Amino acid sequence: MISTLDDGRILDVNYNFIRMTGFARGESVGWTSVDLGIWLNSKERDQMVALVKRDGEVRDLEVRFSVKSGELRNFQMSAHTIELEGTMCLIAILRDVTERKALEEQLRQAQKMEAVGRLAGGVAHDFNNLLVGILGYSELLKKKVPPGDLQRMTEEINSAAIRARDLTSRLLALSRRQVLQTRVLDFNTLVRQAESLLRPVIGEDIHVEMRLDQSAGSVKADPAQLEQVVLNLALNARDAMPNGGTLAMETCNIEVNALFARQHPGLIPGKYVRLRVVDTGRGMSPEVMAKIFEPFFTTKQAGVGGGLGLSTVYGIVKQSGGCVTVESEPGKGAAFGIYLPHAPEIPERRIAEPAVIESLTGQGTVLLVEDEPVVLRLARDLLAENGYRVLAASSGSDALSIVRNETETIHMLITDVVMPEMSGPELADRVRKLRPGMRVLYMSGYTDDEMLCRKGLPENSEFLQKPFTPHQFLQKARATLGTKPARERV
Repeated sequence: MISTLDDGRILDVNYNFIRMTGFARGESVGWTSVDLGIWLNSKERDQMVALVKRDGEVRDLEVRFSVKSGELRNFQMSAHTIELEGTMCLIAILRDVTERKALEEQLRQAQKMEAVGRLAGGVAHDFNNLLVGILGYSELLKKKVPPGDLQRMTEEINSAAIRARDLTSRLLALSRRQVLQTRVLDFNTLVRQAESLLRPVIGEDIHVEMRLDQSAGSVKADPAQLEQVVLNLALNARDAMPNGGTLAMETCNIEVNALFARQHPGLIPGKYVRLRVVDTGRGMSPEVMAKIFEPFFTTKQAGVGGGLGLSTVYGIVKQSGGCVTVESEPGKGAAFGIYLPHAPEIPERRIAEPAVIESLTGQGTVLLVEDEPVVLRLARDLLAENGYRVLAASSGSDALSIVRNETETIHMLITDVVMPEMSGPELADRVRKLRPGMRVLYMSGYTDDEMLCRKGLPENSEFLQKPFTPHQFLQKARATLGTKPARERV
């Protein structure tokens, strides 16, 4: 673009100027860029001109222009002065960097989430071990103290520990460091199930429309986590419609091309299943939209929500290999898109849940291995109080010594996955060479799939995530061992 230096009257433009701004040659030549509305603020042009007069040129100056369609786009501008027929003019070269700026912002967002993930993952192991002790002993104490102030205080401790556990879980979800229990799912079925859970809490003044494409494919994901995604998006939509409105959930198959994949780092071009959650609420400004996936960011009043709902959605979807998109304008509602890779396999049928075991007592000998003292003591006490004979060890070497010296049958090994001198899976391999029929239950406060895989955790093994309650621990131990102790093969 060539323009006069002082008043900015455009003298000539090339084809790319026309292509990038939408202004035809006849619409731009003879007019000033301020007349055309390209500069949002004429003072910004004045500042640019002052720089050119002082230095003779500007290089890679970042500016924001309004193109003919009204869209705001980012440009890098380099310009220097030339003299044409006695008039000082400006020849400017513009580079449209809108997409690049968007990618840079996505990278900054990803780095921010990664930093939160590293922080959450770094403290989760130790924190989860502590929560095992707080949850476990507060529950046991609650059953032993008589009704009154002491029992009420114990219940408050237990309730606070449960909230701490849930908060840790949500932090790990947004940081993509949870252990996922994935399987192939029919996406439509999962959305319908989530809708049934949502109906009682969404309110009668909100009309829910289900627009599910019956041909929508399957996805491979953790059903509990994916259900949480649907519920969080729906509850977020509910909060955006305090006076009622319409909430629509739509599913369809979609082909992601290379351009869309480049715009959403981590995606691979190919077949995806998309869920759109659309509301008729108050919508969002661009400034709010830029922050909605940040941890603890919320537009709600203090004390109403913790600002983790959408960041949890972001983390779960990213860990499942997909992406989240959002479209919104103030007063025009919002539309969230969830893209998940299409799974070619046939959805797994839900196996009927076994009848609930009323009694958590058991029988048999359990080798318990845990390097965290508070968890070792609690697990040992729980097992012993519920009928098991317990052999406790704080390390893999101690556990092997017990196995070699024990003359009676050991029916089950319960071991932490990550321990200082020997991992749980390594210990299990060595123990099974000595006691081939032994069943194994792994537990861990680590929540990173990659970390647990590096430690050799077998796929589809019996696993209990810390922190757990006494009931969860005993139920999992009973289910792993069975109602009768396993016999060792000789």
